[in-house]
Amino acid sequence: NIDSGDIKAEGNILFSEGNTNIYSEKIQYNFKNKDAYTEKATIVRYPWVCYGEKLKKHGKKIELDNPVFTTCNKSRPHYRMEASKIFIYMNDRIETWHTFIYLGQIPVFYFPYYYQSLKSNKTPFEFRFGHNDISGWYASVKYNHFIDMYNSGSIGFDYAEKTGNKINLNMNYSINKSFNGTLS
Repeated sequence: NIDSGDIKAEGNILFSEGNTNIYSEKIQYNFKNKDAYTEKATIVRYPWVCYGEKLKKHGKKIELDNPVFTTCNKSRPHYRMEASKIFIYMNDRIETWHTFIYLGQIPVFYFPYYYQSLKSNKTPFEFRFGHNDISGWYASVKYNHFIDMYNSGSIGFDYAEKTGNKINLNMNYSINKSFNGTLS
């Protein structure tokens, strides 16, 4: 409808805006106010893949109900996050509430509120597993957070059979161009 700006589409839908692709079988979109609605949607915005029962888009803000999201591109992801609600502010940030992080089928972390900047292409999670003569069997899990190009950091947990466990905390901070530092 040219006058109202409404578009309805059915079938194998790909809606693309900037670096974000939305896949669905049915979508309602208004090209004047950039609002959209669909059910059972998949959103791909590198490095993230999000699945949700209902998608509501208002301008640059996307809201997903009961989302599952991950940066693992396997058909059965090694890890995923599930939340009650997610807001994606395109090319800016992701915010979620009541979020569980799963490794396989096992829940390992809970965040009442989770925030991740989309301004960096670095992956938010790092997982390493292996064996060597010094550490024995080891596993390392790290969460990287990126606030902006000056403020970022990571928190992680390392298990090593021979050398023991440790928690890692690193923060790069900047208050202004001449005042910055690192905390570890």
